Amino acid sequence: MELLHQLDDITSLVWKDAFVVFSIILVYDGVRILTVGGQTRRGIKTLVSGVSLLLVMIAMAFWVSHTMGKLNNLMSTAPRAELSSNWGADTSPEKREYASRVLASFAYVDNGLLTKYFDKQYGWKPYCPNEKDIALRDQKLTTKMQVQQVENDAGSSIYRWVDFGLISAFVGWFAGRKERKNMANPPLNPDAPPNGGSPVS
Repeated sequence: MELLHQLDDITSLVWKDAFVVFSIILVYDGVRILTVGGQTRRGIKTLVSGVSLLLVMIAMAFWVSHTMGKLNNLMSTAPRAELSSNWGADTSPEKREYASRVLASFAYVDNGLLTKYFDKQYGWKPYCPNEKDIALRDQKLTTKMQVQQVENDAGSSIYRWVDFGLISAFVGWFAGRKERKNMANPPLNPDAPPNGGSPVS
């Protein structure tokens, strides 16, 4: 099963990178064609296609980053306050012990805090997490780290793809200027006779 997840991640990465590379090539070629001149319609179509693909990828990355940020905020709960010494005094000792133990367990799983709970025999005492609490706490931390990683990756992808688009446009403009200059000043033919005379045999 782990191998299938890794293959799925690799496939997604290759597809995403190929998509971005293709859009960058379109931006480069569109700007180059427009800079050279003579094929304005083709250049505009190519450039618009590349920019549109980049905008789609940027919008998807922004949505993922925003969604993961909201999920991360939902997972970040405020620390639970320590129960007062008279908490649950109007209930039976059994219910008081059970409820305070549950709240102490939640406090540890949510924020890693070790609070006190009411023991019907010994009164208030520090809560000692059991194996289930520790496993739930580890799972929450792992999930939170994964959510933060996805959020950070998506956010950095936005800036990276914007930079790639601008760089490809600049390189396309530079290549177009060079090509247009070569077209305006074609190289001299070394076999051509000087002053329009007949070639020397």
